[in-house]
Amino acid sequence: MKRGSGWTGYKAHLTETCEPDVPHVITQVATTDAVVADTEMTEPVHQTLTERELLPDVHVVDAGYTTAALFLSATKRGMELLGPAPHDSKRQSRENQGFSRVDFTIDWDNESAICPAGHRSFEWREQKHHRNGTAVLKVFFSAEHCRPCPK
Repeated sequence: MKRGSGWTGYKAHLTETCEPDVPHVITQVATTDAVVADTEMTEPVHQTLTERELLPDVHVVDAGYTTAALFLSATKRGMELLGPAPHDSKRQSRENQGFSRVDFTIDWDNESAICPAGHRSFEWREQKHHRNGTAVLKVFFSAEHCRPCPK
């Protein structure tokens, strides 16, 4: 199920060359059950292309194949993963209630964030996601600053 539509069956993930002056050639194909998320296939595709010495300098993908971790992983492989950053699908962002992550300024050098009202976070914690082990960054703000905020 995805946005109210459901599928039964399989998905094919195709990789092709797209140089302007040469024929387009499919260099890799992966078939999965329909329920497998596209983001779960980015790394296996890159691994197969690496093993076959076909990894491109730039891999152009749609939003289904990107996450922050995948952008970093591609960089470590010596290639650029080029595609839109994942959108914020949290309820607050969808319904325009409260704030979403784009409303905050991240100060990476000082490991802090600044809220829309201009207040700096007081804690920055790097953790692992409890379900899948993905790196998660948690930033905390003072209730003194958050409680009176109009949103």
